[in-house]
Amino acid sequence: MDLFAPSDEPRWLVIAGADRVARRVHKLPAQVNLRHALREARARMEAEGWSADCDGRYGILRLSRGTERTMVSLSLVPPEDAGYFVGGDS
Repeated sequence: MDLFAPSDEPRWLVIAGADRVARRVHKLPAQVNLRHALREARARMEAEGWSADCDGRYGILRLSRGTERTMVSLSLVPPEDAGYFVGGDS
């Protein structure tokens, strides 16, 4: 399955800590360009001072800022169904 393939179903962009607590959740509309959404998220995080530790080719970005760590990931299902604790902004 190609994670980046267009879909008639919505997708989610999740920003979470290593504890899998979702800090921010963005529901993406059907047919959105997921590569573009992930690149935009990376650019926003880098503008906030985060540095990406990988290129996101698997739908996940690991980022660091000083001693802080976070990740940005694409989810095919609602974040709570993907094992995230949704306690942040949505």
